Amino acid sequence: MSKVATNTFQTYRAVASFERARELARTTPPFTIEFRFLGGLTTAQQDAFAAAADRWAKVIIGDLDTALVNGDVIDDLLIEAEGVTIDGPGRVLGMAGPTDFRDESAQFGAFLPAKGVMRLDSADLAQMEADGTLVDVITHEMGHVLCAGTLCSGVSGRSSREPFRLAAHGRFPARRPPLKATPSASLTSHSEVATLGALPYQLCNGKESPHMRTEIPLTGRSRASLRRPLQVLVMLFAVVVGALAWSTPAQAHGTIVSPATRAYQCWKTWGSDHMNPAMQTQDPMCWQAFQANADTMWNWMSALRDGLGGQFQARTPDGTLCSNNLSRNASLDKPGPWKTTTIGNNFSVQLYDQASHGADYFKVYVSKQGFNPKTQTLGWGNLDFITQTGRFAPAQNITFPVQTSGYTGHHILFVIWQASHLDQAYMWCSDVNFG
Repeated sequence: MSKVATNTFQTYRAVASFERARELARTTPPFTIEFRFLGGLTTAQQDAFAAAADRWAKVIIGDLDTALVNGDVIDDLLIEAEGVTIDGPGRVLGMAGPTDFRDESAQFGAFLPAKGVMRLDSADLAQMEADGTLVDVITHEMGHVLCAGTLCSGVSGRSSREPFRLAAHGRFPARRPPLKATPSASLTSHSEVATLGALPYQLCNGKESPHMRTEIPLTGRSRASLRRPLQVLVMLFAVVVGALAWSTPAQAHGTIVSPATRAYQCWKTWGSDHMNPAMQTQDPMCWQAFQANADTMWNWMSALRDGLGGQFQARTPDGTLCSNNLSRNASLDKPGPWKTTTIGNNFSVQLYDQASHGADYFKVYVSKQGFNPKTQTLGWGNLDFITQTGRFAPAQNITFPVQTSGYTGHHILFVIWQASHLDQAYMWCSDVNFG
């Protein structure tokens, strides 16, 4: 375990026990987690990240194939961490998720994360330090990067991930050359302080996540050849990190992923490459949104308001529709050359809802022919009402058809999602090109 300063950032490496890796996992190199601190964190806060990484290095010990991500040779997991402005004190504490996965050619670690991001709200860091929850929250968020008890499929288009190999779960031969990793866009945010006992929620409560394999590899043979039940993983987590009480799981929400909303399109394109200066010229609308508030991109799944009572037009002034009248997302209301998705007059809308809230209904609108999204701010009078759906049962993916006629060129698809679990409304703009 060591902290290193470079010319641009500090890093910390947590390394599992060499002895345990050799004796229990039968690997010579142990599992390694590297933090890259991009800014916004004090030395004490960086130390909290280091402490959380050390916890995980006691749980996950078996080595994975080295991965290559944008020139970084990663052994075994690289996490970029920073303190950022999100939504002020007391709401969303932070967000985290994997950004790049090993591909199917990996001998050990196929489809497992190689790189991820963690963002904590600068407004909440000091309070979490003061009340002693910071290390636990970071440990929990790291679980999302590791795909432990979190969704690592759906929006990424991949199949369910297998859990990382733990102490008693395998014999792994020599390491192979670096594999090129593939990007993802799965991110989880939390608005409640989650104690370590909630990590991961499904496992510590003895429930299987539908997006995590119920069996894990016992040896270095093919995944289909030999399995062990998830309960073994539950036991290991309970023994190593403990199982404290937790009342309610903190959950992320969702968005329209097809056609991609403005915030989701920015995350999908730039989430793992947000420091690339090319964003300014190649995607100026995402760039201006990221400059105005990075949370607009990181927190693409939480553009919600409570208690509107169906009064969408009365409670959402013209010029604020794309941001759902959330000041932190005001950059989404700006007209300009937003990236578009090409669709036909008849198309499908897909909601990705990590928390499975269900829907009372969706309302679908399209901007009027002649409205110019590049130069005009969207108001209610610029919209044609297309349809309102019926109810949908709770599910993580909801798709419904939409039929239109007479539209050509660049339009805004405006969708309202009235969730079923609470009086909670989401509003989004997706830029589409009717071909």
